[in-house]
Amino acid sequence: MELYAEGEAWYLMGEGGKKGWCWRRGDEGWSVKRADLPAGASRARVEDLPGSLQEEVLAFAGRAAAMGPQP
Repeated sequence: MELYAEGEAWYLMGEGGKKGWCWRRGDEGWSVKRADLPAGASRARVEDLPGSLQEEVLAFAGRAAAMGPQP
């Protein structure tokens, strides 16, 4: 999985995919939804994530890796 950022949005993409997951900060915390990777997004490191989002993204990536590709 690869992590990207564009502005205040964070994208977690599967290998070779253009569709992934996007986290954005809302009034009540972080929200996540399926999203395409924007052309302007740049690679990011886990250390770049806001502290309040690091654990959530790492847990999500771990569960996705354990489940493997889904049809």
